[in-house]
Amino acid sequence: MSGGDLDVRLTLGRGDLVLDVALTASAGRVLAVAGPNGAGKTTLLECVAGVTVPDAGRVVIGDRVLEDSVAAIRVPTEARRVGMVFQDYLLFPHLTVLDNVAFGPRSTGAGRREARERAGEWLDRFCLAGLAERRPDQLSGGQRQRVALARALVTDPDVLLLDEPLAALDVEVRDEVRVELGRHLADFRGATVVVTHDAADIRALAADVVILERGRVSHSGTVDAIFGAPTTPYARRLLARAID
Repeated sequence: MSGGDLDVRLTLGRGDLVLDVALTASAGRVLAVAGPNGAGKTTLLECVAGVTVPDAGRVVIGDRVLEDSVAAIRVPTEARRVGMVFQDYLLFPHLTVLDNVAFGPRSTGAGRREARERAGEWLDRFCLAGLAERRPDQLSGGQRQRVALARALVTDPDVLLLDEPLAALDVEVRDEVRVELGRHLADFRGATVVVTHDAADIRALAADVVILERGRVSHSGTVDAIFGAPTTPYARRLLARAID
């Protein structure tokens, strides 16, 4: 299903970071969020997911308000219908692949049998059924990434958040997994936000891009428009890497 566009307006101060962001991710499209280290990219995702509380602002999916500091609305993480894939995937080492994926529906109230059935369906979609009884340490990097993505999607989220989803992979397999990830994201009908510092990820996965610098949006638009007219040194370096 699709819950509609994701609209984020928030401010947050944490140590040296002052995040002041306004962005929209459209349903059925992939928005890349790029920026140098410390720009606030991961913190932004955590605010959308409900893991981190902003100082002020709103997070809205379609007509559902997840966060509104003025109206004192705060939907808990488990009720937000947001799927998230972390940079290191955060799979449970003591659980099998099947039970890692089943953890998603279990955490939202599904019984064990129903959760495992739904997990099995997603393992089939990701061609992972033959690995159902393996532990994460018995998987390749690409396989772990697919398990993490299946776990995020099994709950039928309205929004999908991916934090540097390819950064943990070896260079020699990254291109192959990037193509596979792109196919799965193309099938997702909700809004997707991908945090990355890799120009190749932006080109291959995203339709739109936001560049964060020092906690603020320096560029926002389609990938072609932003890469065609970068206006800051960081954006120009990012474009140069894309050309390379």
